[in-house]
Amino acid sequence: MRISRGNELEKSNTLLELEQCRKLFCRWYDRLWLVWLCGWNGVAGAVGMMPETPLLPPEVRQALAAADIDPAQVSVEVWGKNEAQPRVRWHGSVPRNPASLMKLLTGGLALEQWGPGKIWYTEILRPSSEEGNVASSLAVVSAGDPDLSLARWQSLWRQVYQQGITTIAGDVIVESTETGEKPDEFDGQGFRAYNVIPAAIQVDQQTQWWVIRPGQREGAPVDIWSDYPFPDVQVVNHVVTRMGSCPGLWRDELRYRIIPSDYPREPLPTRPNVLLDHGVTVEWSGSVRQGCGVHVWGLSVLTNTHFLDSTLRTFWQEQGGRWHGVLREGSIDSTWRVVATSESRPLLEILMEMNRNSNNVVARHLYDDLTQFGVVPMVESLGRLGLRFPELVVENGSGLSRRSRLSADSLAYWLKWMEEVSPYAKEFMVTLPMVGVEGTVKDGFTELRERHFRLKSGTLNQVKGLAGYAQDAEGKEVVVVFIVNGANAEKAGIAELALLNWVATDSKTPQNTSKKCKPVD
Repeated sequence: MRISRGNELEKSNTLLELEQCRKLFCRWYDRLWLVWLCGWNGVAGAVGMMPETPLLPPEVRQALAAADIDPAQVSVEVWGKNEAQPRVRWHGSVPRNPASLMKLLTGGLALEQWGPGKIWYTEILRPSSEEGNVASSLAVVSAGDPDLSLARWQSLWRQVYQQGITTIAGDVIVESTETGEKPDEFDGQGFRAYNVIPAAIQVDQQTQWWVIRPGQREGAPVDIWSDYPFPDVQVVNHVVTRMGSCPGLWRDELRYRIIPSDYPREPLPTRPNVLLDHGVTVEWSGSVRQGCGVHVWGLSVLTNTHFLDSTLRTFWQEQGGRWHGVLREGSIDSTWRVVATSESRPLLEILMEMNRNSNNVVARHLYDDLTQFGVVPMVESLGRLGLRFPELVVENGSGLSRRSRLSADSLAYWLKWMEEVSPYAKEFMVTLPMVGVEGTVKDGFTELRERHFRLKSGTLNQVKGLAGYAQDAEGKEVVVVFIVNGANAEKAGIAELALLNWVATDSKTPQNTSKKCKPVD
């Protein structure tokens, strides 16, 4: 039956369809323009044919010289929105280690694959044939939830208890939680939170967070406590306060040792293992400057299985429940029914945390989900979008890798593609931290706070980078990429600042370089 406002409704629908067609045409026009620009062999070949700009901006060259950095070790790209060629292209085609700038690919592809509203579910199940307050066993199922916090984990078990299940007679079964990777392989720091290996079911990134607060006078004890106390983790604190301003890295003078309780004379393990699950002491020593204030430091000293078991056992007992089994890996019958469910935050919020704090564990979770644990490489995901970055080497999607490679050309092109072609351009850009305001780019760029630049940083030993979106001297949007690989890379902050200041004050739109059809959301 047609609504009485038939003609008006048909007219409205026709206008809506025309608008949708216009948007679709412009988006496909934009894709065709990119194909024309880059050729059928992908962006690397096309951008590679573009000339290098003969000089870096003089301010950048001077800053590199002051930092004793060879310009040959640097790649720079500045490329305006809807412009056919970069304004600055310096060693753009050279494959370099991008460090955490790799997260820009991982996060963008996640948006393209799932959209900003994607959520993950973690569920607790029991055998379908059972009723009553005694469960023979329970199971936890998740599809790699990257956002499973202690609070959500506790809420899940509260749901179970409030439904009348007060006793777990047997085991709690989880999917396989170990991947075989070793968290100490990257730099030997297997207890550090940034090295945690993702698992299908992982609570609070398998990390115990320690609050560290210096005293008010020279030699005063430094207070150290955990936000969540584990019965199997003890602490010995020998840290003292030193007066003075905070050094470049607040924890420079802080040390820790991991000591197995059962075998104190044995060599210390370099990563969580079952030996430490039997009991471990975290011994703190050294000093913290009074001017540093309060900080939080994450350590992962228990295996993922024991982390889950310990937190669950505590939560369950606090509610008055009884549990006679253990948490173990295994499989369950498909007929088991759901008794409790928890959902993650939307992907957009997760990406905001990942990029602003450069969270490696979240990035690795997303990468594993995107690539189905390596079955579908990232290059294939890019290929589905018509993109080809032949120099690309991805190890885990977080950039915490010595093998990863990406050129400034490809990264700049990816950022332009996300801004000009992707339907999630605004969402992607808002996930990047605002320079001088938040995240890893809060410090060192305070003079640019009012410019509203959104940039992701990347840092490893002998690697430093910055990439994202800025506004030029005319207030127009430009993509900026800066990557240094080599000696003294850690000193490149002054060159990054010089480049951003040049973009903000001197860079302007070249003449006759714009496209005619802008993509529309």
